[in-house]
Amino acid sequence: MNNIEEIVPKLGFKTLHIHDVQAVLKNKGFERGPYKILEVCRAPVAHEVLSIDPKAGLFLPCRIAVYEEGGKVKIGTILPDAMRQFFNNDELDKVICQMESLLKKMVDAGV
Repeated sequence: MNNIEEIVPKLGFKTLHIHDVQAVLKNKGFERGPYKILEVCRAPVAHEVLSIDPKAGLFLPCRIAVYEEGGKVKIGTILPDAMRQFFNNDELDKVICQMESLLKKMVDAGV
């Protein structure tokens, strides 16, 4: 669909899994255009986040949706900043800012 799978490792992430939503839905009798969800992780950061607050694992791994809309490839993710409303932790905020910057670079480079 695009080059996001090549960008992930360049930013220090590993792709843990790729969900081919189009194929899964087709097996259930539903037709839709290409749609994949990548689960990506940066192990040192995941370890740090979980060390700060194990409940933050609810937001791991980072997920990136890649799909077609109107003939164009779209890429989206939930930015780590969304975690702030669930955790009031300055130490976690530092990691959130770091991850947010990297995910934005990843999505921007993949568009």
